[in-house]
Amino acid sequence: MTWTECTVDCDSVVVYSLGTRVRHKRYPELVGVIESHERHESGAISPLPFFVRWDDWQAASKLIGGVYWCASADTVEPGEARRTMGIKEMLETRPCDVKDGDVFAIKVIAVAGHCNDWAAYKGPTSWPDETVVEVGHKLTRREAGELFYVMSGRRYRE
Repeated sequence: MTWTECTVDCDSVVVYSLGTRVRHKRYPELVGVIESHERHESGAISPLPFFVRWDDWQAASKLIGGVYWCASADTVEPGEARRTMGIKEMLETRPCDVKDGDVFAIKVIAVAGHCNDWAAYKGPTSWPDETVVEVGHKLTRREAGELFYVMSGRRYRE
């Protein structure tokens, strides 16, 4: 059994056992292990909170602000990760760190010019649109045309 139900101040609460694998309810791609329970001064174990050591410390730090985290049954549940479409940042990932199932994306922005022309730029999804246009990589006419057929009546700005 990975959890126990007990009563604290007339409330029934769930306490997960040490070593229980849990996933975060809001960020189900985060999984970790219950490492310890808080103790009262008397030495008695407090059912809440318990401390989770997340498997992916970088994701935990980015999503919830910490590697070790105080949790309760309201925020975690037993189980392994549920794969979400958590998009990894290309600029922060080295090729040797890419794992099977990783998801990457790019942002592509098309801009209609004032002289019946247009251009398209690509950059990381984390960049604001304006930054992609200002410093992103300009697509070739062929690449841009395949994505933005709506611009076919305009001249592509090389």
